Amino acid sequence: MGNQACRRGLTVQFHRIRELYDQITDAQHDGTLRKLKLGLTKLNLLILDDFCICDMTTIAAQLLLDVIDSRQNCGSLLIASQYLVDKWHGLLPDQTIPDATLHRFVHTSHRLELEGRVDAQASREAGA
Repeated sequence: MGNQACRRGLTVQFHRIRELYDQITDAQHDGTLRKLKLGLTKLNLLILDDFCICDMTTIAAQLLLDVIDSRQNCGSLLIASQYLVDKWHGLLPDQTIPDATLHRFVHTSHRLELEGRVDAQASREAGA
């Protein structure tokens, strides 16, 4: 989807959650968080990979959800995760933080839930 958006001339960025978390944390410390959030808001498509995979502090989760929230009605957001959407809330460190943000983007989204095993997992189980 990201490649197709680029071919159509749209602005796209891909971030693994861990890397974006580090960028957000650094930006908070060096005073550039507003600039980072503005840059992420201006994109036509923001792709976040490995959502809910890494452990986050409460502050980091809040900052990440603030970035996601700042994109509301600004462009498209593609979130990839190994976990079903129903599990996301329980995987974030502070259960009170994500309520409004998750509600906003989960209930207004198009979801593609893929079933099956990852090729690496299937290969291991097949003895390859």
